[in-house]
Amino acid sequence: MSEYKLTIYADKEGRFGHFSVGVTGPGINQPIVGKYLRDETVFGKTGAVMGGSAGAVRDDSARESRTSVIERSVPLTKTQAEKAAKYIADARGNPGEYQLFSKNCIDLVQGALDASGADTRIDKIFTEQELDDLGDIPYGAGDEVQRRGLIIDVDKDVKTFRDSENAPFGPHAEGDGAPDASPLELSQSDGGLELGADVEQRAETSDTYPESVRAAAMAIVADDNKDNGTAELEADLDDLMLKNVDDLTEREIKILGGWSWKLPSNDPKRLEIEDRRRDFYRLNYGDQPSKTDETGRLVAPEPVRSVPVKPKGLAMPDGAPVAGALKRVADKLARPVADDGEANVVKALQTGLSLLGEPLKVDGVSGSKTKAALKRTVAKRGAGGAEEAFGIGRFKRFAETERSTGGSASGLRETIEKDVQPLFASHRPNIAAEALQESLNDLSAKAAAEHRQPAPEPLTVDGIIGSKTTDAFRSALVETGPKKLATSYASMLGFVD
Repeated sequence: MSEYKLTIYADKEGRFGHFSVGVTGPGINQPIVGKYLRDETVFGKTGAVMGGSAGAVRDDSARESRTSVIERSVPLTKTQAEKAAKYIADARGNPGEYQLFSKNCIDLVQGALDASGADTRIDKIFTEQELDDLGDIPYGAGDEVQRRGLIIDVDKDVKTFRDSENAPFGPHAEGDGAPDASPLELSQSDGGLELGADVEQRAETSDTYPESVRAAAMAIVADDNKDNGTAELEADLDDLMLKNVDDLTEREIKILGGWSWKLPSNDPKRLEIEDRRRDFYRLNYGDQPSKTDETGRLVAPEPVRSVPVKPKGLAMPDGAPVAGALKRVADKLARPVADDGEANVVKALQTGLSLLGEPLKVDGVSGSKTKAALKRTVAKRGAGGAEEAFGIGRFKRFAETERSTGGSASGLRETIEKDVQPLFASHRPNIAAEALQESLNDLSAKAAAEHRQPAPEPLTVDGIIGSKTTDAFRSALVETGPKKLATSYASMLGFVD
């Protein structure tokens, strides 16, 4: 029998039930501790308890002798015990936040187990009945352990939720009362948002192109990971993180909790998830006094607002569905796919998305990362954001080619007129060329100042791309390079800050 052990104390008394932990062995005596709210009066504010407040790790040695406590020990090696003791000591010095559904007494105990390297979980150490006895209310500690370990299986839970007849999930869910639909089906409904700023003209339809071209354009934007469970789940997580907090349902928050539990405590994505869950609870449960039953335990709180029950699909800032917009993006990409091929179109899109803040590998393959970046862009910037990314991406790709080949840039006017100008309303026919001329003037003046030289004569901003504008473009390529030139142009166009 090992001389070293980690002991867990499960106490049925109190509002929630409670877990404590200690580590003992020759040369090691880590006292029994538990995690609490630093300010116990916060227990009276439901939103603060559920949403998160400052935590504290305190001495819990008094619980060892209580008759209400169930005690379980896990044998450890000396090295494992040292690691667990160090984790607990570090937690005492830096307890972080306390949150009812994470970062609580359960996380402290499980964290010590994980730090030791012991391959076990709390829900495997206590029986299901013991946990039932410990947490006989919806938010008790025992119930929370079971929710995380015995019940929560993120992969299964998401699939069950998505397949349920009354709960459309993910990118095909379009709000109350709407049946599940594909992006293609949604695009066939009346109305919808057109791409770009020119709402006078309907977005170019892909119906005029062969089926193979339409399929290739759709493949660039549509989710193709339905047979890849991990990729599909990650896409669903991305959707949940993009939704407005006030649109999230309790079930979706539960799924986010499952994701959080699976990720390491220091994973940036987990921290983002916990921030989102905290915002949800504070929004929906506020700071009204919490209620207890006749035994003094906290009962399920009442929301302060109507919490959505049926999931809504991912939407753009104006409320229009992202799914329909993605189909329109595919319509817009049909022409360049027909002219230049799918790989070149994807490279331009990847290039533009990277310039707009979604770093991607430019490989011409529209994989899960490219599609997720495209979806995020549409969700945050509207449908026009995808078109802007493609247009500026085409410009940068043209600049890169001219720089690498030392070309004459004879195709500059065609690139601007074909790929950038259509982003703007028809009553501003030369805005793209004018913005380029202004950008070239700005870059030229900055380069002269940097080299302490007189500023060259600026281009006339007339929207006409002739030999002077082309020569200035080539000079800027040599002086600044394609990335800086494209970024400056995107800024002048208002695509980036």
